[in-house]
Amino acid sequence: MPKHTTRSATPALPPPRRYALLMSVDEPDPVAEPATVPRSLRVLRGVAWLALLFPAAAMAFAFLWPDNPERTTLTFDLLGAAAFVLRSATLHAGLAFLGLAIIAELLRERRLRLWAALAGALLAGPTLLALIPRAAAPAAVEPVRVMTLNLLHSNTDLDAVEASIRAADPDLLVVQEFGPAWAATLPARLADRWPHLHAPGRADDGLAPAIFSRRPFLRAETVRLGDGWWPADQPAVLVTHQSRELLVVGVHMPTPTSLDLITQNRRYHRRLAQLATRRGQSFIIAGDFNAAPSSVGSHDLRHAG
Repeated sequence: MPKHTTRSATPALPPPRRYALLMSVDEPDPVAEPATVPRSLRVLRGVAWLALLFPAAAMAFAFLWPDNPERTTLTFDLLGAAAFVLRSATLHAGLAFLGLAIIAELLRERRLRLWAALAGALLAGPTLLALIPRAAAPAAVEPVRVMTLNLLHSNTDLDAVEASIRAADPDLLVVQEFGPAWAATLPARLADRWPHLHAPGRADDGLAPAIFSRRPFLRAETVRLGDGWWPADQPAVLVTHQSRELLVVGVHMPTPTSLDLITQNRRYHRRLAQLATRRGQSFIIAGDFNAAPSSVGSHDLRHAG
């Protein structure tokens, strides 16, 4: 018998398909950072962060320091003087932080840019905004005109000083460094327009303030602010303006050129702010404050009343 071979039916395999492997190749991002940051760039970023953190900590100390110039220990004097100097540089620090924000952008350090810009805006913003011209509100009554002028005790140009005063034509004139030479010449030159003078300082004191007025004084008094060698007696006069009594205080604060004078400056500001708070009347404080608007003394005077 013939042999039959049985073959198992195997399914036919489909023809092999060709698959195309599509690979997407992105163009290199020119902004993306390389996998390994150069050491020089890391050093620059570290220095930039230090340039933010240490000055920011110093400015935070200056604004948070509980200033009390009546405490006379050396430690408090030193710390208070440091806070005074730092707060005097508020605008400069703010501009430096804004410059650091630009550097951070060049270094592609976004967090540093954010914090530096924020610190710069907080410190420099108030002063920069104050430079924007604003229209003055209409006055309900005729304003009183007050001029303040540091004569400089070594200055001998009497004609130029008189010309400046007459050009401004103030109702009241507050001068500083009203020394013996000025006391002997200026009152006679101004007697036709400002015949009333209050100068409580010592005759031989070249730093004392004084007040000239075209209106007679209802009262002239002396405000004693200090207890050191700087002129302590500051003039204060009460005048009438638009049927209202107005107190005008002329001041010459100590020049902050030493630890002792910085302490005196802080003390003068504090005592003057306390005086203004106690008086509770309309008053003008004019003179040479020898302090930045960001100083704690200026802050105390603005919030005195």
